[in-house]
Amino acid sequence: MRCVRLTKSRSPQIQSKFDSIPGAQLVKYSVGIDLGGTKVESGLFNSKGQRLASTRQELHEIYSREDSVKNQQKRLCQAICKQIISLQSQLSRHDVCIGWGLASAGPVDVLRRELVNPANFPGWKRWSIARQLEQTWRQMSRESIAIRFQNDAMAAALGEAWVGQAQGTHTSLAITLGTGVGTGVILNGQPAQTQGCGAEWGHMLIASLCGSSARPRPLRHLSVEAFASGTGMKRRAQELGLDRIGCMGCKSPADIFAMRKSTKHSAKQVRNAQEITDDLSRALASLLFNLSLGFAPEVITLSGGLLQARGEFLSSSLKLYRSWIREFGSQFLAKVYVSRLENAVLVGAGSLPWRLKKSESQAKPSH
Repeated sequence: MRCVRLTKSRSPQIQSKFDSIPGAQLVKYSVGIDLGGTKVESGLFNSKGQRLASTRQELHEIYSREDSVKNQQKRLCQAICKQIISLQSQLSRHDVCIGWGLASAGPVDVLRRELVNPANFPGWKRWSIARQLEQTWRQMSRESIAIRFQNDAMAAALGEAWVGQAQGTHTSLAITLGTGVGTGVILNGQPAQTQGCGAEWGHMLIASLCGSSARPRPLRHLSVEAFASGTGMKRRAQELGLDRIGCMGCKSPADIFAMRKSTKHSAKQVRNAQEITDDLSRALASLLFNLSLGFAPEVITLSGGLLQARGEFLSSSLKLYRSWIREFGSQFLAKVYVSRLENAVLVGAGSLPWRLKKSESQAKPSH
């Protein structure tokens, strides 16, 4: 399958990636797309996982929340296709696209290639995003493409296994700590999913380990995500009154971390901020512990916006995790790394067509 051909020669930046390959004339590449809650990013990847080119756009630049759901979805698909056309303009007319990979925050149905009441997109309900994107590309380019679809955290795990910290392992995990808590599990080389779903371990219930809030409460307030995500931390700050004007507007994880060391707040406010931070450490340690016992991974990689402030909580979380694991059985202890990939989700999305190509070649009978 050949994608749109727009130029006769590669850009100098992309050509430099192939100058060391003797006689390289034809380059095969995949398209990776990362649909997040606030942006969409697209990239082109060669068979070695090298990013040839990439671009991103904020969703508020593409559509307005005031638009109808149908128009939001239509404009998003058109914007993604324009991104790909722009990226392909940097390639040679001889280069060949082997397929597209798309990753999005869930819930998703991977087999049906659908978003299912996605939290990041209120009102979207069930949407066959891959199918509509294929149709939009066909209308805009008069070319047919096949899109592989995956949960974003699972894509991050695939990206780490392809060219990241988990490269060469059989079983590995990826945990994303950001607006929510995402988890991806690669078990014996394959995504641990059933019927298109699975790996939603960020919703594992752990309330008995964290906080002192009264119950009964919604289940979403009792999970790992309730304590170890930016959204959960902000909710707890509101419950404890740390977001009030008198508290100087503590409305983000960064504000909460800063309050612990502040001399401008009352002792109670400082204790509450410390409690939220300690619960973040315990929630992450609990997630690491339970996933290690369940899958015995060789490597666990961490990524996401909260890792920008990892000095505030990560060392204490890992210390707890290692002490709990050693008490149970050291054979379950995994190596835990912070991801070095610029965007593991995008890399993992780009890996999806290459994984399909590899499985198809392995399935061919040998002569």
